[in-house]
This record gives sequence, structure tokens and C-alpha cells, in this order.
Amino acid sequence: MSFKRDQWVTCQDDLLADLTFGKSYVVVDAREDSIQVLNDTYEHVWYYNSRFTNVTTPSGESVPAAQDFQVIENEQVYCFDVDDTLVYRDDLELTAVDDGERLAVRDPYSGVTVFLRPHKRHVNLLAQMHGRGRFIIVWSQSGVLWAKAVVEALALEAYVHMVVTKPHGIVDDLPPQVWLSNRIYIEEGK
Repeated sequence: MSFKRDQWVTCQDDLLADLTFGKSYVVVDAREDSIQVLNDTYEHVWYYNSRFTNVTTPSGESVPAAQDFQVIENEQVYCFDVDDTLVYRDDLELTAVDDGERLAVRDPYSGVTVFLRPHKRHVNLLAQMHGRGRFIIVWSQSGVLWAKAVVEALALEAYVHMVVTKPHGIVDDLPPQVWLSNRIYIEEGK
């Protein structure tokens, strides 16, 4: 039996220490007589086809579609946070004197309109970095839809390459302070 890349297979060999009998694995690479899978010890290892049977995608699991895989070739990636970095929340809301700088943004999660003030120096920095060829990501701990709403309210769509939810964590051998030494924050009066 031969298998194809991204196909799911089930282990039928109970003598292998690094695979679980009856467990499904996705084929990372395939040859005529063998396949490579990510085994239980998180290593990519080649195994003979005879150790597996063909299965459909297990329930609750899926193989990522090719369009989900993105490569950012720009080596200059900059991430801008939304709240208290690109915008400040205007807690005075409707009672504040409108000086023409406030933005009314509908929170896509709650449906409530909130009032924001742009952090002009960071907004200008974002546009300058884009102009210098940097890859710009905007993120927010408040969610991707909130980040998108703020980017649109600031009319920054032409300067932003990607909008994402702020990462909840990283998996890395080094702590961020070792490799992320270029934190930028410019103080500006609210």
C-alpha cells in the first residue's frame, strides 16, 4: 500500500516504542515503500508502509489547507499593539469636548461604541516603517476583530500587512528578552 503526503494513517504495529498502536498520524512525506511521520517523541522518522493502514481524517482533527501556510520573507517584522499603543481609550466618552481627534469605534465583540484617541507618534511611526519596507503586523489582546476595527478606524489598511490576535505565548528555547531587544514605546500626552 502506498500513501500520500498530508494523508492520515493509523499505526498497526505494536512493537514500535515511538508510535502508539491504533493512533493516527499525518504523513509528512512519502516514498514508494515508506512514509515519514511526526512520532510520539516529536521526531520526523521514516517507517515502512506495512506498519500503517489508510484512514480518513480523524474526527476533531484536520490537516491544515495549503492556503493556511504563509511565509513572510521580509526580515524586518514589526508588531504594533492596539490598546494604549496605537490608540488610547477616551473614558470621558460623550461628555468630553470633541476636538476632532477622537474616533468612534464599534467594538465588534460587544457591539458598544467606544471612543478612542490616536497615539499620533506611534501611528506615524507605523506609516514610516511601512515606507521603509518593514512588514507590519497589528495585534491586540482584545482579539483580531478589535485590532481590525481599529486599523480601519485609523485608515491604516494600506500600511498594515497582517492583523492578528496578540499571541498568548511562545514556544522558544530563549526567553523573548534575549532575542526581542528592540522594544519601542514613545511617550505621548493623552
